Amino acid sequence: MNDEEIRPHTDAIVNRMFTTTADQNYILARVAFVAKLDWDFFWLSLHALEKYMKATLLLNGLAANRNRGHDLIALYKEIKKIDRRLEYGPFVQPPYEGFFWREITVDKFLVRLNAYGSPDNRYNLYGYTISLDDLFKVDQLIWSARRLCKRLKEHLADGDWSTDVDWIDILQRNPERWSIDQSLPLEKLLLSDDDALLQPFVRNMNFAFAPDHLHQVDTIRLTAHNPPLVAWFDRLKSNDASIETKETSAAVLGWVKKNIKLSKNDAHELDDVLAAYRSGRST
Repeated sequence: MNDEEIRPHTDAIVNRMFTTTADQNYILARVAFVAKLDWDFFWLSLHALEKYMKATLLLNGLAANRNRGHDLIALYKEIKKIDRRLEYGPFVQPPYEGFFWREITVDKFLVRLNAYGSPDNRYNLYGYTISLDDLFKVDQLIWSARRLCKRLKEHLADGDWSTDVDWIDILQRNPERWSIDQSLPLEKLLLSDDDALLQPFVRNMNFAFAPDHLHQVDTIRLTAHNPPLVAWFDRLKSNDASIETKETSAAVLGWVKKNIKLSKNDAHELDDVLAAYRSGRST
């Protein structure tokens, strides 16, 4: 049997494996933001967006296992290969004053989300900055990506009758349309009143999915968190640090290299820093 003959079954698998779990990740990302669990917010946001993107690829005849991993930039490039009209964004500042808003392109924000939501940053390897602006942009990205989780071009036929449906054109002509399946977790929360626990987390401040909600913007904040290794790098490179401090710093960073799994690039960077220190010490 060819792929088209089993497509109803494979589409159902994609919806259960990717779209459903992406909804759950996104719901928990918003809970994490409100609870100030920032690493989880970035991690869950990246995973939600990644799954929506992969669902779009799979539902439109493309594979999602081409070594792209969690790379949102690579996935976004694949999405745009489906049709040149497919674009996320641009970001639109919500109708609320008094909070920090960063003017940034979708591509650059995906780079930011790639870094802060990276598996390595689960361990605070890179640190982060976060503001309400990040939540609003994640909402808008999820909204843009999720509405594309469907067959974007369909050929319908019944006897002598047939027609081609261009969902990209339909979505562009209906810019407020986002629902894809009301049985999915996110739509259940947004379109019914059955879950009093999670609904406030999903609706409040969600100008993308719930623009008509009476929003209470009460988490205006700008937070930065430095990674723990920065202080040791600074001590190792400082002209004012004592020899003992530098030696301790080199030993600590060497221990990190030996005992903690780092990405290839991070491991090379750490090797270069330690090699430069040892070279300078020997001269």
